[in-house]
Amino acid sequence: MNATDHDDLFDDEEPVTLRRPDTIDFRSGADDSVQSGTRKHRSHRLRRFFIWLALIGGVALGMTFYLRYCSPYAVEAQITGRIASIEKRGLVFKTYEGEIRPEGADSVMTFSVASDALARSLGEAEAAGRPVTLIYEKYYATLPWRGESLRLATAIR
Repeated sequence: MNATDHDDLFDDEEPVTLRRPDTIDFRSGADDSVQSGTRKHRSHRLRRFFIWLALIGGVALGMTFYLRYCSPYAVEAQITGRIASIEKRGLVFKTYEGEIRPEGADSVMTFSVASDALARSLGEAEAAGRPVTLIYEKYYATLPWRGESLRLATAIR
């Protein structure tokens, strides 16, 4: 029997590695639980970081939207003059849009109207040709359902 025949007899057995008791085998599966626990902890921390990042980003976007579109920066501003025109326009959102000619000026100021009742009152003032004091709010940006203008008329005197 030669050396190759001897090796064939033990092919179904797994090879045995000899270890000294004072050495650590870093390739063994004994330390895998510690490494996978560390990996799970890192992925958990990373997931938590991204959740917090998304929450803070969402709050920042919400605050930006609110300040830009929903919060007026001029409240109860007023202008006195004669109404030049008032009309209802829009493709999807029908809003009342108007123009007022301030007393003593050749220019016109555009505005949107907040309610139907106010638009009727402005139409009556336009027909009568009497001067009105228009009270309005001024926004940084427009929204389609609020009208085309940055100024939103809220009342007249």
